[in-house]
Amino acid sequence: MKCAVRPKKAESDGHKFIGIFLDSLPKMESHYCRTSSSKLYLEPLWTSHAAVYKEYVVKCGKKGLTVMSRKTFSEVFSSMNIALYSPKKDQCDVCTMHSVENISNTEHYKHTKRKEKARLEKSKDKEEAINDPTTLVYTIDL
Repeated sequence: MKCAVRPKKAESDGHKFIGIFLDSLPKMESHYCRTSSSKLYLEPLWTSHAAVYKEYVVKCGKKGLTVMSRKTFSEVFSSMNIALYSPKKDQCDVCTMHSVENISNTEHYKHTKRKEKARLEKSKDKEEAINDPTTLVYTIDL
């Protein structure tokens, strides 16, 4: 018994506009697995697929286009190898914004120098606590 193969549907103007809309959104590569992943991530401006879809609906309204279903939108979103950005490890807002070129190299350099100085001070304090039993050091990860 042969399985029937359904012919592929022709891409409608609605599908094409979803692609154009998604192409227009700012994206970035994965911070941690650039070499092993070709997936692009939307900048962390959107926290959910629903938020991206709402923006798509607004754009369709402005252009007078028919809004495609959420399911169709999600299918095109997935087929374009795009995902929402969700950091896998701690990364501050300044570093994230620099990675997508929203902060100048000068600002990022100053930030990095402050971060290095803070880490050095923390190391000194921890070393002092190890060497002097009367000194207590508490650290907290915010």
